[in-house]
Amino acid sequence: MHQPEATRHQPPVAGVYVAGYGGGRVHALEPRRAAQACDRMRCGGSLAVSVCGDPAGPMPGWGAFASGGPPSAGRRSLERCPFCAWALALDQRTEAAELARLTPTGTDLDVLTRLLPEPLITVKLCEAILNAAEDDGWDRDHPHILQLLGHATAHAPRILLPEECSVEGCDHDRAGRTLACGGADAVLGCAVCSVVSGPWAGDGEGRYAEECNVPVPCGVLRTLAAYYAVAIDGGPVPPRTRLASRDLVASSSAAQRVAREDA
Repeated sequence: MHQPEATRHQPPVAGVYVAGYGGGRVHALEPRRAAQACDRMRCGGSLAVSVCGDPAGPMPGWGAFASGGPPSAGRRSLERCPFCAWALALDQRTEAAELARLTPTGTDLDVLTRLLPEPLITVKLCEAILNAAEDDGWDRDHPHILQLLGHATAHAPRILLPEECSVEGCDHDRAGRTLACGGADAVLGCAVCSVVSGPWAGDGEGRYAEECNVPVPCGVLRTLAAYYAVAIDGGPVPPRTRLASRDLVASSSAAQRVAREDA
């Protein structure tokens, strides 16, 4: 799944952002850009640059980006682009609302609590990234922090659709979802790291390929948790001294220069 570079994101402007669709996600479009794209539809073009920098088609009937667009498109559930969401949250100082939106509830919380030592792993990682930004030498709304927040959110644990429920159907409470099931046999995976079958699979759409079903927490979440000293396996993580990110880049570059000189 493509992940936009933070340096490509469009600086947010004041106003309500409208929803657009691209790459299987709901993106945030600045109203002026969306209107221009709609005007171009008559000429065969209809894409606009979203806040995260990815192209998306304006969807006038979906309303504002904050609403997340429609609950589904066909059988595939749509997700808000985490990079667009965090770009707006950082700019509008609504980080608390975005964290609340990421906090699992209902069936999701029940499943995550049953299968993970830390069901709030995504929320706690994002909180840690925000809280440590200035200590690590970054402004809270810097594109680097946006990139980290979007990356952590994109790799959040997802409830999958077990094969038995996909092939034979089930009477579990799916909370209105067609491609996930929170029943007794519920499983989790990372949607970004794993291979997920598409519409070509028919009734098997949304099933995670057994050849590449990456368990959670995936390597991305574990790496972030280790850096930010966030406990994710049910035990305490001792505080650690972190170099500022810019110092890490500088030390890495210096090490690479030494290695080239020694070669």
